[in-house]
Amino acid sequence: MSDPVAVVFAFLYVAAVLGVAELIRHNLELKKDFTRKFVHIAIGTFIIPTFYIFHSLYFALVPPVVFIIVNLLSYKFKFFKAMEEEDGNNLGTMLFPISFCIVMIIFWDSGPDRVAAILGILVMAWGDAAASIFGRNFGTHFYHFFRERKSIEGSVAMFVMSYLALIIMLTIWGHPMLSITEMTIIAAVVSLFGTFLEAISVRGFDNLIVPVFSSGAAFVLIKFFIPR
Repeated sequence: MSDPVAVVFAFLYVAAVLGVAELIRHNLELKKDFTRKFVHIAIGTFIIPTFYIFHSLYFALVPPVVFIIVNLLSYKFKFFKAMEEEDGNNLGTMLFPISFCIVMIIFWDSGPDRVAAILGILVMAWGDAAASIFGRNFGTHFYHFFRERKSIEGSVAMFVMSYLALIIMLTIWGHPMLSITEMTIIAAVVSLFGTFLEAISVRGFDNLIVPVFSSGAAFVLIKFFIPR
């Protein structure tokens, strides 16, 4: 697949995700938080094909940069209500594609080690979504960091979902020089680290801090297991 075709495919994918989210919100009358997390997961998971269908970093950056602009316009004009926070604050939604760009720029030329970027984004895409959904619906044991209230149930859900997403990613695509044991350790440590970062993050900024630093942690662990 050529890079221009990959860009078109990425735009069609994002358009489909937003369209499905709007249909879900309108027809099923679900809360914005659910449809927003649906978009969050679907767009975040696109980090996987991004590293495989694009040949040039510059082309690969086009979709997330455009998505940043779309987020800004949606914030101002409310184009996509399925993406908006219940309270109207979608800072996190705008920061997520920025973190997408950051990890791609840092790890694009890392060969097989660039799987670290994918792991960091998946922690945010799947883990944070689970934390939000489970925390808001089943959270009963709360703790506070500054003015942020988090739930133990949400944090546990984030760790479990992050671990599952990472171990599946590593098992299917993996790294040619990592053993199953090493993959398991990396998935567990990165998931725990990402959960900790989410727990101490001020609202919205977890969308930037968690994926970037989780990717960094994954990269350090890979280097630890595969010294050169």
